[in-house]
Amino acid sequence: MLSTFEYARNRTKEGRTAVFLVFLMLTSLMVSLVPAVSASHITQYAVQRDPSHLSVGDLDCDGHNDIVAVSMMGHYITVLYNDGSGGFQDRQDVFISNNESQRAGFVDTANSVDVEIADIDGDDVNDIVYYQENIRFVGESFVRPGNLTTMWGDCSERVNQWDDTEITVSNPYHLGMEVGDIDDDGNDDIVLVTQDATAANQYIQIYRGPDPSLLTNQQSIPVPLTNGLYIEMMLGHWGETVQGGGIPGGLGDCEDLDIWLLRTPPYNIGVGYSVGHYDNMTVLEYDCLTNQYPNPMDATAQGIHEFKLDADHNYPLYGIDIADTDDNSEIDLIAAIDGITGNISYATKSGSSWDTQNYVHLGDYLGASLTIVDVNRDGEVDFFVPTEVTLTRLQDSTAQNQTYLLLDNLREINSVEIILADPSGPGYLSSLSFDVGRRPTMAIPGQLQGGDESAYEIVIGQRDYGYRFSDGAMWLDTQGWAGAGDFLSVLTLDNEDVGITGVTIAPASYNPATGQAEIGEGTRWVNVTVKNTGLNPLTGSVDVDLEVKEVVGGTDTVVYSNDFEGNEDTANCANCAFVKNSYTGMYGTGASSWHIETNSTETQNASWYEADSNPTDYYWAGMDYNGDNESDSGYYNNMDEALIRERGPDRR
Repeated sequence: MLSTFEYARNRTKEGRTAVFLVFLMLTSLMVSLVPAVSASHITQYAVQRDPSHLSVGDLDCDGHNDIVAVSMMGHYITVLYNDGSGGFQDRQDVFISNNESQRAGFVDTANSVDVEIADIDGDDVNDIVYYQENIRFVGESFVRPGNLTTMWGDCSERVNQWDDTEITVSNPYHLGMEVGDIDDDGNDDIVLVTQDATAANQYIQIYRGPDPSLLTNQQSIPVPLTNGLYIEMMLGHWGETVQGGGIPGGLGDCEDLDIWLLRTPPYNIGVGYSVGHYDNMTVLEYDCLTNQYPNPMDATAQGIHEFKLDADHNYPLYGIDIADTDDNSEIDLIAAIDGITGNISYATKSGSSWDTQNYVHLGDYLGASLTIVDVNRDGEVDFFVPTEVTLTRLQDSTAQNQTYLLLDNLREINSVEIILADPSGPGYLSSLSFDVGRRPTMAIPGQLQGGDESAYEIVIGQRDYGYRFSDGAMWLDTQGWAGAGDFLSVLTLDNEDVGITGVTIAPASYNPATGQAEIGEGTRWVNVTVKNTGLNPLTGSVDVDLEVKEVVGGTDTVVYSNDFEGNEDTANCANCAFVKNSYTGMYGTGASSWHIETNSTETQNASWYEADSNPTDYYWAGMDYNGDNESDSGYYNNMDEALIRERGPDRR
């Protein structure tokens, strides 16, 4: 049996390993019938290990949104450039470890956990803001600080050539980061929530553009964890009367962004969380005259709002978001994953109060995060929920007042759930379920291809989740192969689409000798499943043509072969050529460590990077270590290169 547990720095947005305290006992299981949906197209792209957070925006000034991903327990962040048609084959990694050598080892792991694309300096060119925790080791006598870095956008350069400004953060443990123009001056600003190494205090830290490194543009608000832990942080306008700031000279109104915080019950070191609700909301209004947020611990401070979402249980809320649904620049919708009830709970603003305890059925899922966004571009906001585990098999322990998840919940395929607003009236439609494989660390919608009115695409990142069993044993998604989650998936959606999602033929038999199904002669039943694979509801009929063709025999075609000893076959690939890529930027365009070893000897090498002594010719990316031992050769740390055989006159 698997028992989920609480982790003080869990952030559902970045998919941390733990889920929160063992669940209180449930009295019944929830069964959901959800319409399965097949995506029009899904493509995987390689990135650095364990992408924990993603952001979408135009990074090369071509008018198309690109993707940036940070790497948990890695040394790099990765940018995927959009080719203009929604393809992301063009990749560039950026080395961010504090060890200046790109041969940095494990002790220099950057552990980047959050990233945003925004225009910090107001030059109409997007910048990249990322936060890295930097890993720590047992027995160290010091606390390694974190780093908040702004990479300054440059339309004429690849991201690995951009200048950057780094800020050292002494309270290193990341709880949340958001970026937006909080003071309406045309420059985006950074709001960071971190926790100190003693687990006694958390800090709300503000860094205003255009230069976040200036002390005059910074504010730090300490809040003890005995007041509760801020597990989610968002930016949005509360709706207060605004004045001052914003316009040069300090005159006129400032359409500010206020800080919205989701708070747990009080936390004490050695004791844990007090009994209580996890639905506590705190809103801090920005003061445009003082350019400051109020301290929530100051009983005399103005502009602090405290209220509850009225959850009828003590489960944590595993994801939350806010939205302005009527375009009046005021937040009027709050939605959250309602613990393990299988619902989304949402609250709407009515005057100065909130109408709470409204529910939408999600299904037997524990959501990893929640985003409010108009996915199908119909003018109404929808709910977008990547799931972490299923809740189909639970076991209660009345003696310990706990609920256990069983192993099947970890083995089942996870999904992204999209709950669309009902176009015919108030409320929401049944959830659309998109299978995306193993637990998505982060999934975000974005406009990656098509026009402004076309459906959003979904970018999905997956990393190595870990869980602890009730007997202390561990579950790792990658079964111990750390870093195996080194890719992103881009899911292309259509508003209206119909597809064949299944074909079955019966009766049929299995031939164990060939490992294939055999139909044979005679009459067979053929069942074809046709489903709405788009986002919008459809009505009507579809004609399906069925043809039966016999396929026998077949031959394999050798496209290219080369033993690098003079025997090369290019007959079926006459215009092919090898193309080299160095994704980490160690080499220039068209160059990498890949080369042909040419039967070098101890006294003669064809080039400096060849191994000194080898018996034959071969193609590889290893190099001479320049040691005294003539057999010392191999791969360096952090090499990430590709050798691609491209064909055709245009190399396609």
